[in-house]
Amino acid sequence: FRLPIGVDPWTRAAEFLATAITVYSQADFIDGLNILAYSNQLVESSKKGISFGKCYTAATTQVVAGCFGMLLTFLLIMQATDVVDLILSVTAMEFVTNLDGIAYKLAENGYLWSAGEDTAKLVTKTSSKKNDNWSWLRRYPHICMLVFLYSVWIAVVRRQIYRKYGDNEVYIQFTDAIVPWLGTLSGTYVGTHLSYFGLPDSVGVIVYENEHQKRYCEDNGTPGCKQGIFFYCQNVKEWHLDVVESTDDLSCDHRIVRGLKDEPKLKDMYDILTYSSSKWFARNPKEDQTALSDTITMIKSPKTSQYLRNGQEYDTLESSGVLFDHPYYRKMDGGPRIHDRPVYTAFDGKNGEFLAFNGYRWIAVKYNDHECTAQCKYEVGAGGEDCVQNCLLTFYPFYSDYVANLISAPMEVQTSEDTWVPSSALVWYKAREKGNETQPDIELKGLPVHVSEALEMLVADGYDDDDGLKDESAKAKVMRVFAESSRLSKSTTSQQCRSDETSFVIDLRTDLYPDETSMIVMDMNEESFSLPSSLQDFAELVDQRFGGKEFLTESDFFSWDKSTPRVFNLYDPDGKRPTPERITTYRYATCLPQSSCAGVLLHDAYSDAIFEPGKFDLYLNSTKALFDGVLKKKNYCLYQLGPKCDNAGVKCA
Repeated sequence: FRLPIGVDPWTRAAEFLATAITVYSQADFIDGLNILAYSNQLVESSKKGISFGKCYTAATTQVVAGCFGMLLTFLLIMQATDVVDLILSVTAMEFVTNLDGIAYKLAENGYLWSAGEDTAKLVTKTSSKKNDNWSWLRRYPHICMLVFLYSVWIAVVRRQIYRKYGDNEVYIQFTDAIVPWLGTLSGTYVGTHLSYFGLPDSVGVIVYENEHQKRYCEDNGTPGCKQGIFFYCQNVKEWHLDVVESTDDLSCDHRIVRGLKDEPKLKDMYDILTYSSSKWFARNPKEDQTALSDTITMIKSPKTSQYLRNGQEYDTLESSGVLFDHPYYRKMDGGPRIHDRPVYTAFDGKNGEFLAFNGYRWIAVKYNDHECTAQCKYEVGAGGEDCVQNCLLTFYPFYSDYVANLISAPMEVQTSEDTWVPSSALVWYKAREKGNETQPDIELKGLPVHVSEALEMLVADGYDDDDGLKDESAKAKVMRVFAESSRLSKSTTSQQCRSDETSFVIDLRTDLYPDETSMIVMDMNEESFSLPSSLQDFAELVDQRFGGKEFLTESDFFSWDKSTPRVFNLYDPDGKRPTPERITTYRYATCLPQSSCAGVLLHDAYSDAIFEPGKFDLYLNSTKALFDGVLKKKNYCLYQLGPKCDNAGVKCA
């Protein structure tokens, strides 16, 4: 019935008075009852010979029309949002209900057809005497109708107090440009009607509480647990947001966010959506700085999560670029959802990491950098996965103690930027600060735009041909240069292997010299093999096995015919060839038979290893193979691993 979510006391009083006026001023209802009460006398005094059937039918129809008019007027009264709106609605309804009376007067005065004039005059001359025996028919129907409408009015008022009408659930998303932790307060806010008694000074009776934060504080019972609450300040006619322990702590003198409206009205205090297009200002408590917030998005929806979702939830995300430590991040099936979105986790047998949405951005947190998951044991069979899941059930970006490793660009709801889960279009950055203060570490000036500039910078800042990066500061600069190449997207190489197979993944990220690196894969259980002693031996091996097309810069890298043996159907996820002007991530996945042992021969032309930000990792069943030897100051390294390897490990020459 489009009833408002709430109205002010003046409108409430006008509703009460207008209901009584409607009942006792409904002309059709009164005339119909009079005809029923005096029908005998009216029929007898009529000179036209009107029958009792016609008389009763006309009277009953008029009473029903009167009841319908009263109910419709009452509905318009209850739909009014202020006194002016109510008066206009009642006035318009009175005009409509009196149209038949206007037509009757026109007919009586001869403005219509002549037969109508005669009939109207006859009705006017028809009279009857008052009969006290039928006085109840003129009195009690009005009282009954008034009692009925007031009963409905009380029921509606009660439901409005409990916020049962309108858009009481509002999804609100904040930006973090002014207050870093403000984005973590995004979520569904639910309106609550406070008691009129004991209200803080100038605070309105309606507040909007963050649904998830309130539940978090109630479930955890943490002393001093604060939550974001919107409240209306009546003295300045503004909606404010503050972070407090309870509604008793609300004060118009303290706020984090305030909304300003050009022409505020009294009814605005009952519905925050009236400020959805207003200007909002945020104040950073640390810097005591107030500025216009770039975006505060308000969306009305009873089913916020379903309404906002505009993308798919992939089971597995695959990483690329230099920032991510794991090749795959898998959704926790049946696990926790943070800000109504799924959580993705990765664990390589030693280190773990999870991805979660903080309300405005996605963050990546290592297990050791979160207070709860750091206590979990990750050994196989030690219950580490259940422990991590239980920890994430209580994880909340605003409250939890964590240090994010990575943070994404914003995901603004209901825009093309929000793909619900990370996609190939979402840019990632290294994170700085901790907890809800986490921000992207973006250096707007001084970044090289081309690898050639990056090389000059690295040589000047500590890059050594023999030892790679000398210090962490040089490494950080490399990571920052290539950070924006890092992406997460729907996995194309993560395979579901059978129970009698082993998942095998090769994860190679080239360094600044991709033309120096090449690789061969073979089954060590089916053929003998020894490490090459020279580049010529390696070239002959390549020519013998693969027609000289294994080099990284001369082929599509393992895009061989599937019928070729010893290859395990490895494939290139994107089919792109790297060039010296960029760093490229290559990932190949297959399922190894239980009888196989994979041998991976990695070759470096200048024996200077794969420097940062390059890397070379091998995975069996999602567990990273940890080798003592590395390709450093060596031309060749042979890595052997698989379900059945007699000489598992690494040999270099």
